[in-house]
Amino acid sequence: MMRRKGPDGAPLLHGEKVAVLARGTRPSDTPDTQVAATPTPSGAAWPAAMPADQQANRKPDAIEERTTVSTHNYVGIHDPDQPGQVRLRYVHSDGYPHYMIPTLRKIWAGAAAGDTPRLATLLLAHDWDYLDPETTDDSTSTPPLAGEQLIPGVGMTLAATGGDGQVLPPEPVTVVALTATGDLDAHWIYLIDPGTDTLTVHTSGGDAVGTEPLAS
Repeated sequence: MMRRKGPDGAPLLHGEKVAVLARGTRPSDTPDTQVAATPTPSGAAWPAAMPADQQANRKPDAIEERTTVSTHNYVGIHDPDQPGQVRLRYVHSDGYPHYMIPTLRKIWAGAAAGDTPRLATLLLAHDWDYLDPETTDDSTSTPPLAGEQLIPGVGMTLAATGGDGQVLPPEPVTVVALTATGDLDAHWIYLIDPGTDTLTVHTSGGDAVGTEPLAS
């Protein structure tokens, strides 16, 4: 079976993603401190972007933003059939908590109609370029790249192409031990719990840093 290749033709390793070409800066793509913060369970605010020169000295238990243009993250659920495992989908952009928490809440309330299993089904159906509850069929002036599609109320899917320009088959759901998520290309992991209608935020590596209700 032919391995997936990146833009330079080199084979991709397991877990690597093909970088998405810039479409133009979306407001949430730019690291800043102007986006309204989302309250944490303690009542404090989820942090805004953190200066790069401070990241080396961050505390292990702190919830801090890593300053990147594309803040990679994964969304998913605990695997109901394999304790300790999670089922995840890659999201290329906008992974910081003060964007993702309200975004997932709005997708839950809108496209998923307040049905948490339905939310999980929607998110696990694709890898994503970005999630955006305001997405409509005509909400972007730039056509999707080859193989990508707009999902109204959810976002833009992500696709990869081979060296010949042909769209490659979709990636399967990533199934991995939560404790092994540090090997993934991600800054944050967001796990939805259909049983409690909650969203738990994890750092890369699996440490839980806070749980939020999906109903806001």
